[in-house]
Formats: sequence, structure tokens, C-alpha cells
Amino acid sequence: MSASIVILLIPSLFPSGAEVHPLVVAGLVALCVTFAVGARYWRPEAPVQDLR
Repeated sequence: MSASIVILLIPSLFPSGAEVHPLVVAGLVALCVTFAVGARYWRPEAPVQDLR
């Protein structure tokens, strides 16, 4: 969800017809990957049910 918000905000960051530096694109990609990894690995653990 966070990555989709960033993707929706990207066009408003740059004026129309402007050239974007590759490091800016790489930074935005790194930000999206960081959000994805954080959502995957740093979420709270689910409670364990005892089935005995």
C-alpha cells in the first residue's frame, strides 16, 4: 500500500517534460523496496494457538 502511494505521488514531484536524474529513480525504487521488506518482515507475529 505504501508503495502504491509513492507511485501515485511521483508525477506531482516533477514538472512536465523534465528530465529525471537516474539517482532519483534509484532512490524511489529503494524506498519502495524498503517499504515492501518492512511490511513483510517487521510485522507483529500472529498469536500461537495451542491445539492440545
